[in-house]
Amino acid sequence: VPGSSGRYRFSHDLVRESVLADLAAGEQARVHLAVVAALTPSADDPDVVTELAHHTLAALPAGDRRAATEWARRAAQVAHARLAYDEAARLLADALAAGRPALRPAERLAVLLDLARAQGIAHDVAGAIATSTEAAELARATGDPVALACAALGLPEVSEAEWLDAVRGWCAEALRGLGEGD
Repeated sequence: VPGSSGRYRFSHDLVRESVLADLAAGEQARVHLAVVAALTPSADDPDVVTELAHHTLAALPAGDRRAATEWARRAAQVAHARLAYDEAARLLADALAAGRPALRPAERLAVLLDLARAQGIAHDVAGAIATSTEAAELARATGDPVALACAALGLPEVSEAEWLDAVRGWCAEALRGLGEGD
């Protein structure tokens, strides 16, 4: 279907997906990156943020991992605001996967903590516990008592005995790591 700018647009999502599927991986990435370039000026629109997340993630590994992570995190915020908690958790999991090789430990911790909370809100208790545990292990490895405390206190609604035992230990360790003071 001719577009108003003299270019063409797809009349149906299935047509677009079919055309993309026939392209080589490198060409697919270039298409996604071209869409990102075209959409970026409109990034103040929440719907565009979601599209930017989709296209930056789809362009990987050819695209920018940090940009994909950031767009996915922003899209997760949009999903959360719309009460689409499963979608927010999925986007944060995608952000973590995209950014894992590129993010510094503190940045990875931030994504892990956001993901654990999103999983908890989405009623994925097992996933939230696993993600919080990963965050706690990373916080311990990097010597970050604040992040360890955040991992321990991020799922107050979970009351499983094993979880509570782990959290109690993390809280004690975080308090020791914080030292004296308020």
